[in-house]
Amino acid sequence: MLTKVVICKIDNDIYTNAYNADGKLEYCLHDNNGGSLEAIYLSKIISINIKNRLAFINYLDDKIGVINLAAGQKLQAGSKVICQMTWIGDNEKYAKFSAQIKLIGKYVILINEKKHYYSQALTWQNDLKEISDEFKNYGIIFRSAITELKDLSIIKEELNFLIHKQIAVNTLSNSSEATQLVSGIGNYIQLLRDSRLANNCIAIVNDEELFQNLSQYLDLWQISEITLDPEAKINNIFKESNNTVKINNGALVFHKLSGINLIDVNSHNSKLDFYQINYLAIDEIVRHIKLYDLNGIILIDFIKNMSAQQQKNIVDSLITKFNEDWRHIRVLGFTKAGFCEIIRNK
Repeated sequence: MLTKVVICKIDNDIYTNAYNADGKLEYCLHDNNGGSLEAIYLSKIISINIKNRLAFINYLDDKIGVINLAAGQKLQAGSKVICQMTWIGDNEKYAKFSAQIKLIGKYVILINEKKHYYSQALTWQNDLKEISDEFKNYGIIFRSAITELKDLSIIKEELNFLIHKQIAVNTLSNSSEATQLVSGIGNYIQLLRDSRLANNCIAIVNDEELFQNLSQYLDLWQISEITLDPEAKINNIFKESNNTVKINNGALVFHKLSGINLIDVNSHNSKLDFYQINYLAIDEIVRHIKLYDLNGIILIDFIKNMSAQQQKNIVDSLITKFNEDWRHIRVLGFTKAGFCEIIRNK
């Protein structure tokens, strides 16, 4: 549970430090101006691979991305399509888009179909019947964060906030050029939206524009306080990052490829057996995955020669320690090659 979030704009970059109830730094995030997840574009199709239902699009005049098309969509080169950014891409891969538009809030998600869904973790659906009936003309996913609410009127406020965004998308979609319809959501906003916040959680920002942007979420997302402090400082671990982290019984070595992160567990302590070293390394592995905000495929190369039960213990411990991670994460277990595989979504 987060108690303090410090957000600093330095040149064109935004850095975020988030602290837990013990006052320890738990997350370090970095946003640059290279693109934002969840941004919605009116794009123009350049070419289509019908067999694979894949299209290349211009989502801005000089920007190219890829989008998976739904079965039965009758589109051709030159067609316009509204799409949402799901991955900003890198130097080797194009940005990825989806035609399924999702306007995400802390308590609900507005989707472009007239159906209502409930998070599997949400058990008291009957209490939401009145809201469902009132907004029956919209597609809604009710998120599990609702369980933290005492006042359900906040759900209505957030739905109206998202509907206003949806109207903006529909209004701007009449443009004849590839253009951005709705700006994306930075990591710092996603963190406040998707994390569990303490009752006394405060946000501190050093920039007037950031302050104004975040202030609209103060009551909507139950943030206790947002303070503008031009002298606010952050711990920029990205500037000082090292691919080797020392731990009590050895070291963790991080290798980052395109969409794949490899963490190698090395031992400098011959007094402990391999399983003990691996188990003791879990806390630091989880801590640094959060601090360095690793996402995509994460492979952990634990020291080998563990039994099936020991591997299960490792997996169970990882699942428990990632339980409140703000990013959606799946611990898939050990592969046949002996790596522990984790998927941590952006």
